[in-house]
Amino acid sequence: MIDPLTNTLAIFFIGLYAGILRVCYGTAAQLLAVPLLNIFGLPPVFAAGTVIAGNFCQTAATLVQKGSLFYAHRRLGLALGIFGIIGMFLGHALLTGISGVNQNIFTATCAVLLLAAGAATLAYSHGKETSGPGQKPLPSNWPFLFRPGPGSTRFIEFLSLPAVFLAGLGIGFATGFWGLGAGLLGIILLTGVLHAPPPVAAATDLIASSLIGAAALLTYLFAGHLASGPFLLFLAGLFFGSWAGHLAPPEIKAGLFRPAFGGLLLLGAATAALKIAGYAKIAGLLALGGMILLCALLLAGHFLISLRSPRSFPGGAAENRPNVRPLPRERETG
Repeated sequence: MIDPLTNTLAIFFIGLYAGILRVCYGTAAQLLAVPLLNIFGLPPVFAAGTVIAGNFCQTAATLVQKGSLFYAHRRLGLALGIFGIIGMFLGHALLTGISGVNQNIFTATCAVLLLAAGAATLAYSHGKETSGPGQKPLPSNWPFLFRPGPGSTRFIEFLSLPAVFLAGLGIGFATGFWGLGAGLLGIILLTGVLHAPPPVAAATDLIASSLIGAAALLTYLFAGHLASGPFLLFLAGLFFGSWAGHLAPPEIKAGLFRPAFGGLLLLGAATAALKIAGYAKIAGLLALGGMILLCALLLAGHFLISLRSPRSFPGGAAENRPNVRPLPRERETG
């Protein structure tokens, strides 16, 4: 175990790191938080509980934002959330059991997950940039509360109860076992398995993940698997990192920075393997060095881009900022 002062600073820095990466590169950054917290001294159940609490706070903050639920399918989100609570209990029980037997089993699963995510990120780093989830315009009658209106995307009619149950179970299990929150596995399952349009998947996942996250937070809290000190440090870093990430110009999200993020996912897999081999201090130093390196790259890129194009700073007109599209307008009433 690394010394307590380094661990304390590292927990805050991991939250900062996760917040910046989640804004700049998407929710794959969630995969790094639990393994890194585990490297810096938190047992797997406490690391997962800390990240669950942080993700729940972020999800709740997103949920109350104006227009965030404009495309949500309420009934589907509620069903996924209810089924996901079952999966969450299973994930928490399995993590608790593994932690009591051999923590390296959990670390090994994290290493495999980070390896796959890093390889996928590098593979798609140089792919064509898309315009975001709303590439195909949806009918103006979204959201529907009880049934799709005329002309809407009627994917809901082709869903089966077993498919919805398994999708919810998977989202819940990932929450209970790996501490994942909204925006990662849920969107993958909603788009790839349930065939929901991307903006509908993103908004619906917020509903499901809020229910699952609340149940997970209470479960970890009552089981004594949530330490207030690490949670507050991680949460402070997470929200500060999210704020800093929103200040980054759009160019930060592309070019050389995305491959750097993929490389750091692979570095996370390597540090997990080192921890299994008994080199926890070396793993911690590598992880901390990687976080500092990417943050330094982001700051340097922000500075260079701002010198080249002052209009890239937030606050300029949306039409003057590349790769930025306005949020979908809410349906007019009255």
